Amino acid sequence: MSVWKIGTLSDMIYYFVSEDIEWSVENIENAGCRLGRNKYPALLWYLNRLRPLRPEVAAVVVPSAWSGAEFPNRQLRGTQWRLLFDIAGYTVDGVPSPRPTSALR
Repeated sequence: MSVWKIGTLSDMIYYFVSEDIEWSVENIENAGCRLGRNKYPALLWYLNRLRPLRPEVAAVVVPSAWSGAEFPNRQLRGTQWRLLFDIAGYTVDGVPSPRPTSALR
């Protein structure tokens, strides 16, 4: 991958699309770190709008963006988070897993 000199959300999204960057866990997390923890959720939202995230990628990056954001519900609306978490599916420590049949607690 080339050196990233992108600092704004719109520039980062444009870079992913114009340079045909692979939407891998590594590249998306790298972009999220460069933008900052509070812009990471918006990056996921807009990338997903352009081309749906693969479930195996979403399973890692969506929980990472949620837990990293200072106030996740200020970064995206609840409906947006639910859509992203639906794509990610149920995971245990970032690994797709069957949903429990009853509450865990």
